[in-house]
Amino acid sequence: MALTQATVDNLKPRDKVYWKKENNLCIKVQATGKIAYYCYINRNFSFLGHHPNLTLKQAKVLKTNLYAEKSMGKTQLTKKTFADFVNSNAFQDWSKGRVTHEARMKSMRSTILPILGRYKLKDITEREITNYKNRRVATVAKTSVNRELNDISAVFSQAVGQKLLRKDNVPLIKKFKEDKGRERRVLSRAELKALRLSAKTTKGLTPQQKNQKEHIKYIIDIALYCGLRKGEILNLKWGDIVERGSFLEDYLEEKMYSTTKDPVLVINTKAGTIKNQDNILTEEEKGWVEEIDAEKIEEKIYSDYGFKVKAKKTEQTRIIPIAKKLAKELAQYYFIRCNKTDEDFEKWVARKKKVPVDDELPVNFDRFNIHKDHKKRRIFPYTSIDTSFGTARDNAGLDNEITFHCLRHTFCTNALEAGLTLQDVKDLAGHASIATTELYLHTNRRRKFVQYKKYETHLSKMLR
Repeated sequence: MALTQATVDNLKPRDKVYWKKENNLCIKVQATGKIAYYCYINRNFSFLGHHPNLTLKQAKVLKTNLYAEKSMGKTQLTKKTFADFVNSNAFQDWSKGRVTHEARMKSMRSTILPILGRYKLKDITEREITNYKNRRVATVAKTSVNRELNDISAVFSQAVGQKLLRKDNVPLIKKFKEDKGRERRVLSRAELKALRLSAKTTKGLTPQQKNQKEHIKYIIDIALYCGLRKGEILNLKWGDIVERGSFLEDYLEEKMYSTTKDPVLVINTKAGTIKNQDNILTEEEKGWVEEIDAEKIEEKIYSDYGFKVKAKKTEQTRIIPIAKKLAKELAQYYFIRCNKTDEDFEKWVARKKKVPVDDELPVNFDRFNIHKDHKKRRIFPYTSIDTSFGTARDNAGLDNEITFHCLRHTFCTNALEAGLTLQDVKDLAGHASIATTELYLHTNRRRKFVQYKKYETHLSKMLR
């Protein structure tokens, strides 16, 4: 029943306190006959005034203003434009506290502000957002537009949080639906060989062009061998290459428990000879002696080095093993970039081929000898590799749909196909959730058909 002024005037006291309510406006009638108006907001009663000093109409106006201020923010809307607020200290201070700040501001400057920057925050409606989506989707993928829409949503959320907009003034931002089960582009064996060959080829190039192109072959191999993101590779420093330590104990434990009768292992190391725990061989043990060279064990089965990487998305540090072949290539790259010259490197090559040279260089490219002054130096001092990768891809005769991120898809897909567990691939790739890693289980066409063949064989046996 709707309240009227006449209803309020005729309210009579009772033995106990009672209430009359209309939406968020509440009238409290005490046993003494005193009548008061209240506004009910967020499970709390806010006092408005007493009857008859305050009329019902006045109480409703106070209730509406108080409700709008407390539940939806200030009623006075900001006159700032979208660009003014994005560039304000208030928004910048919030954004800088997030790991996505640099990517967000880059997106703002390049695409979002040129389109939405001139509009006032309070005037942006669903119509402006729709126009923005239509303009962007004509040139980029829907996934890229959705990331930009997330940045736009963040702006409005902060404007509401800072009491510059009401919630009812925030436009509805609908993202494009994405096919989560889409097949990721994975490079075939032929495509990988063509791409790597193109990245390494220097035929017909000037010395300056060779120098400009030298980095891309290492970057491509790091993506293939280690599965690092492009940003992670470009942020790598020489000090991020760490030794994994000795794995000899793990190998010995596996070796000793792999036979029914444990052999006694005599380990030859630089420090001397290690026998059994007591360093004494009994007559029976002498018949089971197996001599193993510790360095050959490590050389054969383990990777000595790894990249220490901290993912921006997850803020988690992980160690990714560096394949021996890749480690050797990087050691050569370090030798030329930081220590010696191309001429010194040629002398080393000549020495390896047993060609006499005037002065031999005591260099071992199987080990990293990074100087302390080089620890904080970036391995690849570049801000972008899109041009160099695109050139290598085009020269290899590959299509434009192959991006640098496809190398990461190739790593994850082939790692699972090679037998690594989901958890192993998740840790190596630095995925925030194992659900991301699971996507590669059903986006591998070859693995899908191989597994289906097993089902086909099983069903054929049942139907015989």
